[in-house]
Amino acid sequence: MADFDAPEALEEVFWRTRHGPEYITPEALVPHQISVETLTAYRRYQALICHRYSKSRYLAKNNNLMLRLAPLAEAMPDATFLVPVRDPAAQAASLLSQHHRFIKPDSFTTRYMRWLAHFEFGADQRPFRLPGQPPLRGTPDQPDYWLSLWCAVYGYLETIIDTHPGTVLPVLYEDLGTDPDVWQRIARRLEIPAEADPGFRPATPKDGAVHDPDLLDQARALYRRLQTHVISGTMPKA
Repeated sequence: MADFDAPEALEEVFWRTRHGPEYITPEALVPHQISVETLTAYRRYQALICHRYSKSRYLAKNNNLMLRLAPLAEAMPDATFLVPVRDPAAQAASLLSQHHRFIKPDSFTTRYMRWLAHFEFGADQRPFRLPGQPPLRGTPDQPDYWLSLWCAVYGYLETIIDTHPGTVLPVLYEDLGTDPDVWQRIARRLEIPAEADPGFRPATPKDGAVHDPDLLDQARALYRRLQTHVISGTMPKA
């Protein structure tokens, strides 16, 4: 379980230092390639973190990995990339709520998040701009903005899953919180011990916002397609 004493590598600072100008623009964050030198340094970075905490496995929890997911999956076939997928309307509502919490301009939080290269929310919010995805709807203070961002991110993820099956795996947030066997399958896939009930519980969704019906239908269709990747054997039951 994560708490205030859990190790934190602040990994995105590594990527910002080496490739920041390639993926951080004034308006958005964009996918980028990884040099051979950076990949070598990244493996060394992982080894140092593992050595510091006497661990044999490295875990990264980093939203911005989506910007380099394809080249990392290509270069690190021994790694497993688990990507949580939440009901689109529920996640759009949660993202809008978080954005409102971080909206204060010129605050310490804004400066700190900028240093970390995390621009998900707040006064300096910068969305992912992903190839092959339609433009976002409206502005960050509108629910459809976050729903269209959900469609863009997970539409891009779908293309990566198609080209890297078995390495990039979607995990449905709702199933993880309600079906204990989902975590058992993940643990078997990763070859790690698993409690019978790890205590995952889904959060109560925010009040439902009114969305463009066509956009919501598009999001739900994408959610169902990603669900099919999980059910069809990506993480089979024993």
